[in-house]
Amino acid sequence: MTWKLVVVAGKGRGTEFGLGGKPVFDVGSAPTADARLEDADVAPVHVKINDAAGELSAFDVSGRGFLHNGKRTLKSVLRDGDLLRLGQHELRFVALAAPGAAPAEDTAPPVASEIRCGLRALKGNDAGKSFDLGSKDMFILGRGVATDITVWDIRASRVHCRIDHDATGHTITDLNASNGTYVNGEKVEHVRLKPGDEIKIGSTVLQYFSE
Repeated sequence: MTWKLVVVAGKGRGTEFGLGGKPVFDVGSAPTADARLEDADVAPVHVKINDAAGELSAFDVSGRGFLHNGKRTLKSVLRDGDLLRLGQHELRFVALAAPGAAPAEDTAPPVASEIRCGLRALKGNDAGKSFDLGSKDMFILGRGVATDITVWDIRASRVHCRIDHDATGHTITDLNASNGTYVNGEKVEHVRLKPGDEIKIGSTVLQYFSE
């Protein structure tokens, strides 16, 4: 297995840094850093990523700490999809299959045609994904990893909004999100959803659908 860091927010968004071939990988603002971030809030060497028998861990060496999936820490084990925030930059940790490895089992979210009621991401980092709303009566949405539906969007609050199911369909309730919750372009606090409605959370747009 090999790994990479992808800049998803900050200067140089879209830049990728491969992590293969080194036991220790430096992330910082220094020209000599393996992953250089042009950011006054990032130390010359801010975080070191260590590879110990295939398990990667991030260690703060700046004394400033960093955010791992929205939580401040000095050390964390890294998993596929994790987000690291250093200064004004956010990086996603991505697993890559090793050359010649057997294809991984498909774990992509179900396509919309297989879901009777759900959300389809139209814009944002999750564009193309679909989320099933049929499995329970209440879902919390946000960028926090403990939410029922996690959106990879730094403009979304960790706990952003809630979708509830009742006998006649679904309602959405804003949970005091810093950037608000919008349905069809209008800021809402609580509203009933209709098929085709577009929900905006941060920079992410989700379309509600129901058979």
